[in-house]
Amino acid sequence: MKNTKYALSQLIRRTLLLCVFSLSLFSLSAQQHPFCGTDQVHTQHLNQHPEAKVSQEAFEQLYQSLMDARLNQQLRASSNPDESGSAALKYTIPVVVHIIHNGGVENITDAQVRSAFVRINEDFRRMPETKGWGAGPDFQVEFELATKDPNGNPTTGINRVQSPLTDHNLDTQQSTLKNLIKWNQNKYFNIWIVKSINSNVLAYATFPQNGGNANDGVVCTYYCWGTTGAVDPSRALCRVPVHEIGHWLALFHPFQPSSGSSGCTGSGTVPCGSQGDRVCDTPPVAAANFGNPARTNSCQESGDRPDRTRNYMDYVDDPYKDEFSAGQLVRSQLALENDISRRQLYSESNMQATGVGPYRTPEANFVAQNRYPCVNTPVQFVDWSNGYATSWSWSFPGGTPATASVRNPSVTYAAPGTYDVTLTVTNQTGTSTAFTKTAYIVVTDQVVNFPFTEGFESGTFPPSGWRVHNPDASVTFVRLNSIGGFGNSTTSTRISQFTYRAYDQRDELITPPINLAGSVHPMLYFSMAYTRHSDLYTDTFEVYASEDCGASWNQVYRNGGATMITNSGPQTSTFTPGASDWIVANADLSAFAGKNNVRVKFVSVNGYGNNLYLDDIEFREPWAVSNGSELVLDSKMFTSPNPFVDGFSLHVIAPAEETLEVSLMDITGRKIWSGGAFSVIAGKNELQLTPSGLAPGVYLVKVQNLKGVAQTLKVVKE
Repeated sequence: MKNTKYALSQLIRRTLLLCVFSLSLFSLSAQQHPFCGTDQVHTQHLNQHPEAKVSQEAFEQLYQSLMDARLNQQLRASSNPDESGSAALKYTIPVVVHIIHNGGVENITDAQVRSAFVRINEDFRRMPETKGWGAGPDFQVEFELATKDPNGNPTTGINRVQSPLTDHNLDTQQSTLKNLIKWNQNKYFNIWIVKSINSNVLAYATFPQNGGNANDGVVCTYYCWGTTGAVDPSRALCRVPVHEIGHWLALFHPFQPSSGSSGCTGSGTVPCGSQGDRVCDTPPVAAANFGNPARTNSCQESGDRPDRTRNYMDYVDDPYKDEFSAGQLVRSQLALENDISRRQLYSESNMQATGVGPYRTPEANFVAQNRYPCVNTPVQFVDWSNGYATSWSWSFPGGTPATASVRNPSVTYAAPGTYDVTLTVTNQTGTSTAFTKTAYIVVTDQVVNFPFTEGFESGTFPPSGWRVHNPDASVTFVRLNSIGGFGNSTTSTRISQFTYRAYDQRDELITPPINLAGSVHPMLYFSMAYTRHSDLYTDTFEVYASEDCGASWNQVYRNGGATMITNSGPQTSTFTPGASDWIVANADLSAFAGKNNVRVKFVSVNGYGNNLYLDDIEFREPWAVSNGSELVLDSKMFTSPNPFVDGFSLHVIAPAEETLEVSLMDITGRKIWSGGAFSVIAGKNELQLTPSGLAPGVYLVKVQNLKGVAQTLKVVKE
């Protein structure tokens, strides 16, 4: 395989593919939007380097041949904390920034330059608790300003050159600009900051080019670089540099022309690897999306899916893009590993020569996987420090242990309260400053007793002890005071997926800890109402339970797509349920019986579909409410599923061994089916019942013991 990669990399040597795409992609009005690159330079490059198309196709063949295997490898990656955070970092790229200015506002401060790298790394690493925590994978790559120049002398990694070329004409001055100053592109990722690029270009980049090229790197306007200083407020999330570095890592736009001037092929049978950006899990796009676009499905490709407008490689505004795809990750990593120049950048010898990675003073950072634990339940900490730390010094005031020296410690807290956490890290170069997150861990001893219910009647939301996890600080669960389950109340909670454009974003509604110590067969019941928007836009709803107060979770319920609809069908307008649009769903929590710190979380996975409503959340034994049944036997009984299609289970919790006769009656009490006699043991029993020939409707299950004492339970045949 290595020989194959080397041969392919040699074949694509000397290739320079600029981030430039045909102006014919855009209508006249779209041309007024700022964009990336120009048609003229791209055309010039292809004319001067006819081997570029051949070399590009060689890389495409490599990507397509290895994509599935690499993607499966990524999907199999463990969620173990030792394989996330700083431990998952694979590539550290040394960077030098050249500020080309003429004494004006474009001569940005060092602080503005450095601020960009914080944001760039948050996005490429998909770092928790930051704006980079969108959908998609961790790219496992970080970019650091060099601390050693080409002569081995100390440097800030920032150079300044005064020149009128800061007003940059991309059509005629690309080489002239870059020849003002550049460091060896095989050792440094060169970035040039300028005042302007033509009239409406924000930035441009070069694609991997195997063997080095004098123009390799990124050029960016000063007002799109960084998060502070002279940055344009609308660009202050620094997504323009993220976009351009994506190109530098071999990513096309999703609207990259596959034929003619559109990202669409015009045919649903064309392989996804040859249309749009050639990445199968980013659907092709007919033309660039701008602003904050609503639902759009501009191409009807094979396995048709809507445009992923929030992808970093589209043109939407900074606040509305927050994801790469798994296929883009594979493509970028292959480019880093198979391009001669890119591969040299993150080598151990080059990190040492440029003073990055383990050869500069580290910076401490961390996250906790469970910031809201119960008393004496574990909190897992994950190191996210930069600089390849080799030792860790943790401080957990009030925790056990109070200190730790492992990379990813687990800590418990014996008393409720809020707690600070401090981390200092050391590598072979030096020791970081201490990094503290104040009042970071919030420990509770509030436990609700089983059974309990929540109907969101209180004006406080979330209710006492409950918590909403809203990672993107956008649309999430809210309380309504006008709609209730089955029309029986005026309150419920809703998440408005109809207006929520963050595909795959997960929002969570989390219960307080529940004491199930005295439960026998605990069940969760909840009323829900939902309809999807259409086949292309549909959401998913999941429920998880934790026996360790949120340290780890197990899925107990999942639904999505057409099967989650509770009314007559899809609706392209905002969904407001009537009384008949609700159902009661349930999840079996019997695996958690006897536990005293059980948490449950309701998770909405956004597909930009339609509104989801929840109400009447109940934690109880399944027989605790009669629902029309006569509860007279000593044994406790319930059925599942209910409604049923082909058959159902009769669950019996018996105090002792006995024999039960089971039969089925219609609503008038006429016996229509006999299940026979069953011997049950003391404890839990599950009897499988498969009555045949039943028309849809309501029936009664009659259970009778040898003394003639009977109990009936209502079931519904769909």
